Amino acid sequence: MKEIAKGVALNQSYSIQELKGRVESETTRSETETHGRISGGQNRMSGVQGTISSKTTRFQTIYLKDDSGSEHAVELVDLIVPCREGHELTLWGINDGWWFKGVNHTTNKEIFSKSVIEKFAMPHKMIKRVTIIFGVFLFLAFAGILTGDISGLRVLWGAIGAIFFGSLFYIFMHIPGIIVRKMRSSQILASMG
Repeated sequence: MKEIAKGVALNQSYSIQELKGRVESETTRSETETHGRISGGQNRMSGVQGTISSKTTRFQTIYLKDDSGSEHAVELVDLIVPCREGHELTLWGINDGWWFKGVNHTTNKEIFSKSVIEKFAMPHKMIKRVTIIFGVFLFLAFAGILTGDISGLRVLWGAIGAIFFGSLFYIFMHIPGIIVRKMRSSQILASMG
């Protein structure tokens, strides 16, 4: 594995690695998460209502042997590179694990996932930290802890207010987060040349 580019994109360090080798073996699997809510009526006339949603994540594990004889186990998430034993591959990833591109030189098939780069570039941790700090401050303010006027009712309203306004704040933080994600992604892709 060799590093082909590195830098800092809007305060986020990144390193792009390239891995070339021959496929020793390959396995794929998928995991499906299902979420939903079903509610039944009180009588036969009202029926059953609800919503169900599911999300499937696909995984591929490829064992590669590079030119030096070293073996590498690469776990791809939502990026499936069609290959089998003996095929020659090149894979590109960010920071040891965010694999976003694969080329099968044997079949001349290229797979690319911009969404992997965008997931890497989204400032999730910063948004969560700022939202938690904001929510704690709101709770302290609404509960009267900052002013010394504490009561059970104020603590309840403090919790409700902190959750409500903290959720709104989290949603509004996503807008600049999306802008940062787009800018970081573009900069990372441009560094590859």
